[in-house]
Amino acid sequence: MIGPLVSPETRLAPNGSCLFGAKDAGGAQQCLPPRDTALCAADAGLMRGACRRDRWNSRREHAFLPRMTEPTPQQIEQLTRAFERFTRKFKVAEAAAAADNALNALDAQTLVFVGDNPGCLIGDVARYLNVAMTTMSSAIDRLVKKALVERRRPEDNRRSVALTATEKGKQVVEEQVAGYRAACQMMLRSLDPIERNELIRLTEKIADNET
Repeated sequence: MIGPLVSPETRLAPNGSCLFGAKDAGGAQQCLPPRDTALCAADAGLMRGACRRDRWNSRREHAFLPRMTEPTPQQIEQLTRAFERFTRKFKVAEAAAAADNALNALDAQTLVFVGDNPGCLIGDVARYLNVAMTTMSSAIDRLVKKALVERRRPEDNRRSVALTATEKGKQVVEEQVAGYRAACQMMLRSLDPIERNELIRLTEKIADNET
């Protein structure tokens, strides 16, 4: 049976007996038998070895963690050119879906949001798209004139104006979303399964970054 661990003050005599043992509850010096002392010393050695391994493993894990650094000018230029080609292909499908209704990018995005969030307020759309209220009001006016969105005053709050997509607007939203999905399908087609998951992961990470 392994004996109790002795205090750091314990010293061993040359014959293995306890020269200065741990103190008991009353403060008296205790001396453990040579066999127990040897086992306690072995336990203490194992503990020190385990602590050293933990420290080494911790340092090794931190050594392999990637550090966030500023991108180089070459990386920025490469991404700029790649992103220009990327968005050009994406906007082809987007523009095709909106062409019949002469929608610009802001109007199309506004219509999609209203279609997904019936009863939303102008401020809700402006915050989601991160545009000024005056800009959003103009976009809503254009959509109302095209009979794609209608304004309604809720019964519980007659001072506010709720937005809802008309039946024609809902049809345009479906075409718009279909255009987005077709573009995404085209992007993913050129990648293998692992690359597809990595693209989705990185895109979500960039989209969620608020800095």
